[in-house]
Amino acid sequence: PGQRGKMICLAVAQAGEQIQRYILAKTLLSCGLALALTSICYAFKVDFAASWGIFAFLLCFIPNLGPPLAVAPPFLVCLVQYGTSRALWLLAVLSLLEAVYGNWIEPLILGRSVHLSPTVTLLSFLFWGWLWGGVGMVLAVPLMAAVKCSCDNFKSLKPIGTLMGN
Repeated sequence: PGQRGKMICLAVAQAGEQIQRYILAKTLLSCGLALALTSICYAFKVDFAASWGIFAFLLCFIPNLGPPLAVAPPFLVCLVQYGTSRALWLLAVLSLLEAVYGNWIEPLILGRSVHLSPTVTLLSFLFWGWLWGGVGMVLAVPLMAAVKCSCDNFKSLKPIGTLMGN
């Protein structure tokens, strides 16, 4: 009750909002990457292009590991379908797409959506991945967003929240 109860309710509400923003941003980014991958697969006339897009969309929710894994199946199908030359071109284009997505677009947009610094995001992937494996990596950013919100709303922890922000 009283002032401390209001602060806790505010911290929980803000953490919930940040997690919702993160999930929305991650879903939209995953859709964008999936559409780009599907378009490239159609351009290279790779069989099951739409399936590879759906597969990429789902894998994008596994940070740092999912998008590179999404490149392998279309490459292998193209290798079987058309041979080495075309498959290597496809691999190069998809790898470039994944590199731009994973190293520039995604950190920029996700960092803005949850107000976490890229260093904190990377360290959270390492820590939560070490602690809980793949599930920890998926939950790393929402968990750190909740921790940052908590720190921002309590006077004694505010300096830690400031260090975690971008």
